[in-house]
Order: sequence, then structure tokens, then C-alpha cells
Amino acid sequence: MLSEYLTARKRAQQQYDAAFYLLTVTFPTAKDPKLLMGVLYNIFSSLESTMETILLYERELHLVPTFHTSFRGKLTTFCSKSLKRNKIPPEMVTLMTHLNNILELHKKSPIEFQRDNRLIICSNDYELTPISLHNLREYLSKSKHFLEIADNIIKMK
Repeated sequence: MLSEYLTARKRAQQQYDAAFYLLTVTFPTAKDPKLLMGVLYNIFSSLESTMETILLYERELHLVPTFHTSFRGKLTTFCSKSLKRNKIPPEMVTLMTHLNNILELHKKSPIEFQRDNRLIICSNDYELTPISLHNLREYLSKSKHFLEIADNIIKMK
């Protein structure tokens, strides 16, 4: 039976692979900007599962206490216990928070529309948040880097 952290690592890789496939194969074929939200969701889920992998691994080593299963709970524990110890770039936390905010905005937004190859989310205050192919490629690259960091942490200890 796989330990919890290996299961979380496998889930993170599956979500990364789904985002990669949607971005590189499905989107260029369908050219539907609504797919970009699916890519964003999978990237965020991969990042969250990678963070959970590190937390579960460290919990197994008794380096972190039991943590709350919500995103905010995991993020708080991760920032206070794991970030500095493992020399993880703070930009990973910034990216996860940014993507979570976009997903929350999307849930609450009254309207979204397509412009060129972008999906624009409009808030109640009519603030526009674009989701573009360029941004998603950057997020995907950072997600891959975070997976590599997690693999190094698991192999180091």
C-alpha cells in the first residue's frame, strides 16, 4: 500500500499531465478559450497536491503537526513549517494564492467572455481578469518546477 504522500504525489502528477495535455493538444485543436479554465484548475490542483505531498511527507517524519485539509489550512502550515526548511521559493506560495483567487473570482463572477484566445473574467466591480495561453504556459512551467522540488525533498530525507 502506498503511503499518503506518494498517493498525493501521484495525484499531483496526474493533474499536471491533464493540464499539459489540455494546453498542448486539446486547446490548439478546439481553440475554445473556455478550456483555459480547465487548464487553470488542473494547474492549481497540481500545485495544491504537490504542497500536500511535502506536508504529508514531513508529517510522516514528525516535522509538521496535523494540518487542516482546506487549502488555507494547508497553506498556513506549509508557510510556517516547510517553506524555509526546504528552501522553497516564496513565488510558489504567491502562485498558488493567485490561482486560488482567480478560481474564487470565477465562481463568483457574474460574467465571463472570450476575446481572441483569452478568457476574461469580470468581477462585480467590473474589474477584468484575463486568462491567456501565455500565462498558463508560465504557470505550467512553475508547476513542473514545484513537482521537481517535491521530488528532491522526498529523495533527500
